[in-house]
Amino acid sequence: MVNTEAIADLRNDFRSAFRNYLTEGDRMAALLRSSSDGISAERRLALRDQQTNLTAALRKYEAARKRYVEAVMGQLAGLSAMALRVQ
Repeated sequence: MVNTEAIADLRNDFRSAFRNYLTEGDRMAALLRSSSDGISAERRLALRDQQTNLTAALRKYEAARKRYVEAVMGQLAGLSAMALRVQ
């Protein structure tokens, strides 16, 4: 069973990863909205790099979410198995 402090750490990691993912998404949106006549090589490179950053942030978010949810569900299953009331 995972202790409360470990779950708090996992929750904080999850929140941090989520905020980072949103930030990277905002950066991508800004790049896509930026006005440009045609697509220059520089803009194409910036979009590619930002897509890489966004994908990496998404992977970190998904991994953090999975760890957090598994810990919480594991704790709930443990409490349920011990016939303790979950509040």
